[in-house]
Amino acid sequence: MGFAYGPLDPEATRQLIDHAKPLAHDPCGVAVYRRDRRLILLAIDARGQVRAFAIGSEGKYTADAGPVALRVAEPAARWTTLAMPDAQTLLADADGHVIRFSRQGDDWSEAGRLQSWGPDAADRFGEEIHFATDGDRVEGVLGFCYSAVSPF
Repeated sequence: MGFAYGPLDPEATRQLIDHAKPLAHDPCGVAVYRRDRRLILLAIDARGQVRAFAIGSEGKYTADAGPVALRVAEPAARWTTLAMPDAQTLLADADGHVIRFSRQGDDWSEAGRLQSWGPDAADRFGEEIHFATDGDRVEGVLGFCYSAVSPF
């Protein structure tokens, strides 16, 4: 497993971790938040397996923080994205739904979900979503770009 940190240019530092417990498959989404005065990087694979890693303030791997559970109301087959508007809220895409999770200790429980931005069938997000958040806005790509105030 590898981590990269620092400026996004050829000088970015790469760090290979032989002893880290990797995800079952390649990660497809990551998010970082502060837990108990430590920075935690969450990484998710397409099957919804999540693992936490402690990182330093510069982004360098410091320790494996173990598996993390995402408790959902309905099972999901394919996951693509993680984002965090704050340290208590995790957003994820699963099967074309934006799912909002609330923190429950080290794990996360579903607190709501959306699959459209309006009432019409044409307003559905689609099967795969990629997005990020800056705290009060969600920015995403659904085959085209859009910006919207977070409905959560």
